[in-house]
Formats: sequence, C-alpha cells, structure tokens
Amino acid sequence: MAKHKGTLHRNFMGYTTSPSKILIGLGASSISDIHLGYAQNEKNIEAYKEILNQDQWAIQKGHVLTEEDIQIREIILDLICRNEAHIPSKVWKKLNEDQIFKLKNMESEYLVRIEGEKLKITETGVAIIRHVCKQLDLRLSSNQKHHQVFSKAI
Repeated sequence: MAKHKGTLHRNFMGYTTSPSKILIGLGASSISDIHLGYAQNEKNIEAYKEILNQDQWAIQKGHVLTEEDIQIREIILDLICRNEAHIPSKVWKKLNEDQIFKLKNMESEYLVRIEGEKLKITETGVAIIRHVCKQLDLRLSSNQKHHQVFSKAI
C-alpha cells in the first residue's frame, strides 16, 4: 500500500513507511547512517566490549558520502520504492559501456523502459530490481574489479 501511495522508503535495515535520515546502530558490527556518511562498529564482540570498557568509541570504519554518492542513493531509492527515477544526464554520462549495455539489454527484454532521462522498472523487471540498481551504482562499478562485493542480488 505504501508503495502505491508513494510513502515507501528503504534504508539498509529494510523497507519502512517512516523515513529518517539518521539511523544509529547499537552493538557489535552495527552500522550507523547519518545521511552524509556511514560508520560501522567493531565486528568482534569481545573486541567491541573491550573498546567500550575503555570508554572509547567502537567505530572501526566509515565513509563520508560525496554529493554524487547522495544523488545516486536517491536515484536507487526512487527505483526501489517507486519503480522509476529521473537520471540526470551527468549520471548517464558517467555510466560505463557495460552498464549501458546491460540497461539497454534489460530494456529490450521489457524489464525496464528508458524514456529520456527517466528510467522505469516494468512489472516483469521488479523481480530483478537490484540488478537494475546495480547498473546505476557508480562507486560499485568503479570498485568492482578491486574489492570484494559483500551484498549480491540472488
């Protein structure tokens, strides 16, 4: 119902109808999102407890988002929550040949529709929505050959 009303939101915890730009992760391995960046606590529970016992922050790694990261996140959220998104021309221009090829192939298979700067997911395409979003993730495409990917669509 929320998807049809346009009130659906998604964060790294899942889908919600109560969007928030700030999520504070508590506990070992938890991830916090403060809209402009992410931080992850120590994963090992014993090390996590030891850090806290020393009155220290347990944050072990983080990432500050660029303006482009924030823009891409909004595009991906629009696709996941509303099945369509406006893709500015400067983003289209940054897609590599492989990403464009895959999107065009998805369009030829009626999984997506590309209408100018708008990308729409068809009813059939909803089943592979994460694969569509992956094609728009500029950071993933630039790092894919260099880093292990932890979250994969089935």
